[in-house]
Amino acid sequence: MARYVKQPRELLREEALAPHARPETCVVELPATQRSDPLEHLLLPPRLVAARILSDYTGGAFSVGPYHAVRKPYENLSIFFNFNVTVGTVPGGLFGQMLLVDRESYRRVGGHETVRGRILENFWLAEKFRAVGIPVCSKRGRGAFSFRMYPNGRRELIEGWTKGFASGAGQTPRGTLLLAVAWMSGLMLPPILYLATGDWLRWGAVYLPCAAQVAWLGRLVGAFR
Repeated sequence: MARYVKQPRELLREEALAPHARPETCVVELPATQRSDPLEHLLLPPRLVAARILSDYTGGAFSVGPYHAVRKPYENLSIFFNFNVTVGTVPGGLFGQMLLVDRESYRRVGGHETVRGRILENFWLAEKFRAVGIPVCSKRGRGAFSFRMYPNGRRELIEGWTKGFASGAGQTPRGTLLLAVAWMSGLMLPPILYLATGDWLRWGAVYLPCAAQVAWLGRLVGAFR
C-alpha cells in the first residue's frame, strides 16, 4: 500500500484495512490538526474507520470531510465557513484532509505535484480527475474522524478562512455559491431589521427559527455550540 502524506500524520494504517479491500493508494492530509497522537482524531477504532470509508468507495477519487472539533469559543466562528465548504464539496468534490484513490488514477493526473503551491489544492486536484474522466465523490465524516482547525487564535482563523474563500469561491458551482450567499444574507436580516424598527417581538420570533436552523446544521459538520 503506497501513501502520500503531506505531513507526517496517518489516518489509516495498513493493518487497519481488510486484505481484500486495500486500495493501492491512500492519500491522507491533516495539516490543520495539532495533535501529539496521529490517531487521536479518530472517533472509532482504526479498523472500523477504514471499513466505514471503504464501504462507500467504488473507485476513482473518494474523499471524506472530517467532523470539525471545537475546543475554544472563538473556534465556533468557523461554523458558517465549514458548513459552506461542506455544501460546496459534497457529493461531487474533494476535501483536503483525506483522499482515497487507486494508484493508476493518481499517477494519471500527476498526483499532488500538479497542484503544488495552490491554495485549497483539493479543489484543483478534483478538476484534474474530472478532466480525464475519473469519477470524484465525497461524503461527510461525522462519527468516523474529526479535525481541529486554527487552534492558535482568531488571527490564524481569519487569515485561513479569508485565503480559503478567496480561492474556493471560484471553484464552487455557481448555483451552490449563490444559494450560500442568499442563505447567509437572509440570516442577517432579522437582527438588522430589529435594529432598524425596534420591533423585537416580531423580529425576535423570526430570529429564533433561524438560530435553531444554524445550530442544527452546525452539528452536522462539527461540534459547534
